[in-house]
Amino acid sequence: MLNLDEIYLAEYSVPQRCFHIETACEAIESNLRQMVGSWTNSFLPFAICSSRMEASRACDVLREQMEAHSKSRGTVSTGEEMICELCEVTGGVL
Repeated sequence: MLNLDEIYLAEYSVPQRCFHIETACEAIESNLRQMVGSWTNSFLPFAICSSRMEASRACDVLREQMEAHSKSRGTVSTGEEMICELCEVTGGVL
């Protein structure tokens, strides 16, 4: 049986420009609270992981890619621009 407390989501918020890690169970609970409370969450999951450590590493990898991408362009892009461009470059695999 699938245990949602043992699956971790690595997430990124473009407006907040920050990373977040939570279990799948926590993400579902948060989404339900959002639906009931009519508020939105800007965090978007980009990796499904088997441990908090693996999710943390996924955040590190994306952060490094975003920084490298900014340096290669010579300008600082918004988080949204960087993620869109990285998805184009990697074929959607971050």
